[in-house]
Formats: sequence, C-alpha cells, structure tokens
Amino acid sequence: MRLFRSIPRVLLEGSDLARNKYLSGLISLMTGDPMVQHRFRHFKIGVLSIVCFLLLISIPVRGEGNSAWLQYKQAAMLFKQNAQLSEITHLLEDVQNTTLDSVLFGRAAFLMSAAYERSGQPEQAITELQASGKSKWNFPKSMVTESWLRIGSIYSKLGKTKQAKSYFKRITENRNNPFTLKEAVLGLAWIAADENEWAKCDSLLSQLAPDEHSETSDDRIIILKARQAIANEQSETAIQMLKDSQSQTGLFFLAKAHEMAENRIMAVSVYKKLQDLYPNTPIAKQALFNAAEVFLRNFLTPL
Repeated sequence: MRLFRSIPRVLLEGSDLARNKYLSGLISLMTGDPMVQHRFRHFKIGVLSIVCFLLLISIPVRGEGNSAWLQYKQAAMLFKQNAQLSEITHLLEDVQNTTLDSVLFGRAAFLMSAAYERSGQPEQAITELQASGKSKWNFPKSMVTESWLRIGSIYSKLGKTKQAKSYFKRITENRNNPFTLKEAVLGLAWIAADENEWAKCDSLLSQLAPDEHSETSDDRIIILKARQAIANEQSETAIQMLKDSQSQTGLFFLAKAHEMAENRIMAVSVYKKLQDLYPNTPIAKQALFNAAEVFLRNFLTPL
C-alpha cells in the first residue's frame, strides 16, 4: 500500500519519466495482482480517474510557479534597464496575484517599492511595503525587518524623521537580523547627526561590532565622523577623512570641508566632480548651486 500513499508527491513533484513509471506500475498492479483486483475491483475506474486527474493538474501547478518566478526575473531585468514604471509594476502585480510563495510575494513588493521610489513616488513606495505587511502572508522575520528598514530609509530621505525613527527602532528592538540591525543603527546615527546630536550619534555607533565600527569598514561611518569634525570646525581632519571618498555624500561633505578651510578652488573642483560623476541627481543639483555660491563669494571677498 506504500505506492498509494506516495501518489500526490510523485505526480506533483516527480519528473515525467517517474510519473509514467508510477502509472505503469499502478495499472499493472490493478490489472494483474489478484489481491489488488479483489480489494479494488469496485473502485478501479475511480482510482484511475483520480490518478489521471492528479497527473493533469500537476502540469499547470508547476507551470504557474515557474511563470511567477520568470515574471519576477523579467521585472528585475526591466528595473535594471530603467524601463517604464508601468511595465515593471504590471509584471509584479501579476506575480503577486498568482504566486503561492510568500518569499516571492515579498520580493515582488520590495522591487515594486524600489521602482516607485526611483520614479519619484516615494509615498507610493511606502504604501506598497506597508500593504504587503498587512497581507495574508506569513513572511519570514528577516523579510519583515527588511521591509521596516526600507520604509524607514524612505521616510529618512523625505525628512520625516519621526516616522523614520519609529521604523528603525522596531529593528533595534527585535535584533533578529545582523544586517538590518546595522543599517537601522546607522540610520538612527545619521538622523542624530542631522539634528546635531553628536553624543547620541557616538552612542549609536558604539552599538556596532568592533569590526563594523571601524572607520575603514564602511564609508558611511567615515562620513559621519567627518561630519562631526566639520561640526567641531576641524575642517582639515574632515578633509583627510574624506579625501579618497567617491560617494555622492562623501564628495559633498568633502567640498563643505574645503569651503570651511577657505580652499575655494578645491571646493568648486569637488562640487564639479560630484556633478560629473552623478549628473541629474538631487545632490548634484545642490552641488551646482553651492559651487556657484562659492565662485560668487570668491569675487566678493577675494583671498
């Protein structure tokens, strides 16, 4: 009877060859074994009908799963290619409507949120993440905290620090994922720096593991330390910290440090580099404005 107990697994998960062998063996048993014939003679047609039904439905079930993953991969490729938002979201909505995989549903929500944020719709990006959190799915804890991190990060970019802090603190209170924990601590430290609360910023950074707290381990930590040096009017210290930075934020604060040190030509040069490396970004637009201001100031108050 072991054969009958394995019907669903073989038919739904097995290869075509395995399923054919199974059906051949089953039919042989039911038509050639006297005991089986005696026990199941009244149910032969019914059992074979069920077997055939399971065989037929196994094909679309597997196909639907593969289709959802393929649609997700296609949406991810379109996202990398900077395709139209509608093309990406249409595919991801189909994924969410057809998949039975909670992880795939969550990943589709993350990608959809990223697409909305990149298209200049951060509020809609937050809505997508919050909606997925209220859905019927039982997501892994790591996905829940990643969703909180994404929402907190978007709120932080929008300058809504109260909401950002709320989501970052959820992560620091749960502490179930080292990656999201580090990102949440850095998010809170960045907000503390924006609010000029440097003691709180240092306290938050001290929560990181020694290797994570090292100034050489993460460019963001270097920038936070340099920002603190600028706040303490230690421009040369900040310049030394940021001289090799190539990130948008690092270059921006390097230029600010040069401004403070009255290195106006260097400040304009760094602002121009920022514009060249990251054109058409909000920080590049701010860099152009600052460069013009420094250039004008150089004429009004020449060194």
